Amino acid sequence: MGYVNPIPMKPPIIRLPFLVSITLACLLLPAASNAQGRLVINEFMAWPANTCPTSSEFIELKNMGPGPMDIGCYVITDGDFAITIPANTILGPGEFFVLGGQNVINAPCANLTTNVTVNLNWSTCGCTSGTIPTTGEGLLTDGGSASEQLVLFNPTGSIIDAVVRKISALETSGLITTKSMGSCTSFTFDLDDLSIIYEEIGESQGRGNSFARKIDGDCVWVKETQQNGGATNNTASEAATLTMTETYSINENCNGGYATFTVTNTSPTPASFFTFTYILGYDNNGDGIFGTGDLYTNGTDETAPSVQLTGLGLGSYNIVLEPATGCNQKFFTFTIGPCATMPIKLKQFTGSNVGKMNRFNIDIETDADMIMLALESSLDGKKFYKVADIPFADRMGLQNIVFTSEAGSASYFRLAMTDDNNKTSYSRVINLVRSSSNNQLVSIAPNPFTDFLGLSQYATNEDVLLINIMSPAGQVLLADQYRLKVGQNNIRLLTSKLAKGLYLVSLKKTSTGETQVARVLKN
Repeated sequence: MGYVNPIPMKPPIIRLPFLVSITLACLLLPAASNAQGRLVINEFMAWPANTCPTSSEFIELKNMGPGPMDIGCYVITDGDFAITIPANTILGPGEFFVLGGQNVINAPCANLTTNVTVNLNWSTCGCTSGTIPTTGEGLLTDGGSASEQLVLFNPTGSIIDAVVRKISALETSGLITTKSMGSCTSFTFDLDDLSIIYEEIGESQGRGNSFARKIDGDCVWVKETQQNGGATNNTASEAATLTMTETYSINENCNGGYATFTVTNTSPTPASFFTFTYILGYDNNGDGIFGTGDLYTNGTDETAPSVQLTGLGLGSYNIVLEPATGCNQKFFTFTIGPCATMPIKLKQFTGSNVGKMNRFNIDIETDADMIMLALESSLDGKKFYKVADIPFADRMGLQNIVFTSEAGSASYFRLAMTDDNNKTSYSRVINLVRSSSNNQLVSIAPNPFTDFLGLSQYATNEDVLLINIMSPAGQVLLADQYRLKVGQNNIRLLTSKLAKGLYLVSLKKTSTGETQVARVLKN
């Protein structure tokens, strides 16, 4: 379990056996810290087709998040040449950085679906350890039985990522001194003399093919016949190797909360993915953008099957989690709160659900200055609407009320209390988990949505939910699958790459084939 505390709050109660506790002073990282992001080798194209020049090779890097990072002075090498990325090169969370031998690699060269614009041209940058050939043998030519490797160093010479097509056919390397330029200091290495744990791609060599992670950051690689350098590898036909659920809760005292990320894989077992490391970003200035001025913390968690972060203050967060495998990075964005302060006169507000019946227990200490007490409901826990007035005149102490709601309707509730000065205060928000008699879709929210879409699904048994976001014409634009656990399941889909407009959301349970379709709008 990791404990973080980006903003001042009361100490949380820790209930799990393993705790990484870091003081606030240790958590605040410098604005230009590389710990704001996680850089990986995501795709590369070696041995171009006969119709393409040697210089059409490319390497794609991706910042898996949670914040921007300075990748200046990072070094990528194949063991024969080294390329140094110029100082002060900032890469945002989720952004790609493409290195290649020419400024633009035009489609349909090597089955490119679109033109690839290169961020760093190694033929003209003056940032290489030697002149990389633009004809014949280029940087990554892999046409025989040999197996090219790629190794990524940070500015201090530590290895950040390393991949190879086939470890048993690893090519020999030579002594290399990186380019010294600006604030980038050179260093010398020979890959053959280093203890490197390579991630094996496992695919055969192939002319005019790229090697890409099947999902951005995934441990499994595929040899693609369609390249897309500088764009996501996520497609409707691929599922992530590592699957996780996410749960977010607010403390009873309404001053913060915690987040839990649970591995749902059955084979391999969840324990095989631990220990997890993570980088957590907190939107310190509340502008909705994770930049260099926000707060970032590092942590670890070795307690399978979940990574739990407690002591989180109210606000918005990004997090990237990385299992012990060193790949399969997972990115989530979430919010703790907002949370209204409970009035002192309200001693208790709890509830339960049976089918369509929502039962509430309310304990009011005094109602001398209260003129209105109302029950409000919400689909997403953020936008609330009044659904019922509650009698309270001359009533003190514990009282019980029942509110009937249709299957699939709101499950979040709160009390609105208005005093004789027309000032309204609110109770804490409670989420009533639906009983087994109600296993329909609880909510799709927010709708309209922007960068994420939240789904809430109650399940009576373990299942797999297939999720497709489609155009009105039925074209699948985003596909995912989610392993349902018994009870309430909260799912968040990243939708930042979708254009504004109307979409269809299709949800299908694999065990029964039951399918639900809803219309949503992106603003």
